[in-house]
Amino acid sequence: MCGVKQLNLLIAPPGWGKTYRLLEWIKSSEGEFVFVFPLRALCEEVYLSALKKKISCLCLRNFKDQKSIPTIKPKLLITTPELARSLDLGDRIILIDEFHLFFYWGESFRESMLEFIEEHLSTSPRVILLSATIGEEVLQKTKELFGEIYEQMRIWDFGNQNLKNRPRRIVYHRSKQSVLKLLELSEAGTGLVFCQYRNEVHELVSYLRSRGKKVLGCVGGEAYEFSIKLYEEEEWDVIVATTVVSHGVNLPVIKRVYFTYVVENLDFYLQMVGRAGRDGSAYDLHTRSFLYFKPKEFLKGVLYGLGKRLSHKWQSLLYCLYES
Repeated sequence: MCGVKQLNLLIAPPGWGKTYRLLEWIKSSEGEFVFVFPLRALCEEVYLSALKKKISCLCLRNFKDQKSIPTIKPKLLITTPELARSLDLGDRIILIDEFHLFFYWGESFRESMLEFIEEHLSTSPRVILLSATIGEEVLQKTKELFGEIYEQMRIWDFGNQNLKNRPRRIVYHRSKQSVLKLLELSEAGTGLVFCQYRNEVHELVSYLRSRGKKVLGCVGGEAYEFSIKLYEEEEWDVIVATTVVSHGVNLPVIKRVYFTYVVENLDFYLQMVGRAGRDGSAYDLHTRSFLYFKPKEFLKGVLYGLGKRLSHKWQSLLYCLYES
């Protein structure tokens, strides 16, 4: 098999431990690697994990860091696709995390992601693509893009478009207002709210803070700063974000996931829902979509949501009677 160009696609559910297993393999291997992540925050997290495993590594944070590669000669090079442009990767095995984003984002607002693929993957002897969710359209594009370049294409499917840990309850909401009403009645533990637009995140963060909640927000381009701010509190009441935190950024244990809008893309939906339950603990899902889950799974959530609303109205009534 020596000299054969191989393309490998590893698909496993959120929380399966892809990164951990690959770092173990890198540590025991004699080869050299480059790990490419779509977010800088992911680069930093994996860099720290690699150091803990005592793997010789270099995390590129700017173009000046590229000059350190010949001196340090790292076993593992960690980078974003932008910083890997024009680099001589030699015979390094290329690992690409959240590969589906290279199509979703690369075809819209980050052309450099696809440019990285065109520049490097045609010359690399071995590539491993990683994702938790690969839709049929992305899979077909992958085959078309690499079909003539690689002699072998292997797909290791450990649960494509699946959740490792399903929610304890699923509460369906017809409106954004309904979601926010139950969000205010939330119990102990951190809740994660996904908004469709940046301005929604900012508005909801301001509102929840005015209600006395410990809230942290994150939108595109702020993932790295967000990951630093996470450690300012032992426990946040609510994290409000766009899809930017749906892909791998380390979060505290999430007890509830809320969607203020209807999600139509299954890949993104499962990535977002999969931010909860990564440690195997129970969590609730408040959604406005009927994707993935079976109708009977919504029944328990319907009864729960109804009970919550009735309880709130009863408490409000008792408060009014007491005040009068």
